[in-house]
Amino acid sequence: MRYSLKMPRLVQYFVVLGNLAQIFTSFSYWLFNALSYWTFNCD
Repeated sequence: MRYSLKMPRLVQYFVVLGNLAQIFTSFSYWLFNALSYWTFNCD
């Protein structure tokens, strides 16, 4: 996880989403929608 700290935030999000997709598909789908919703509101 030390390498992820050096990665850009956007890249880190993709890596986290990718890992969750492999472990929990349904949770990854929810997290993707949550991050997308949060990003649009924050942006």
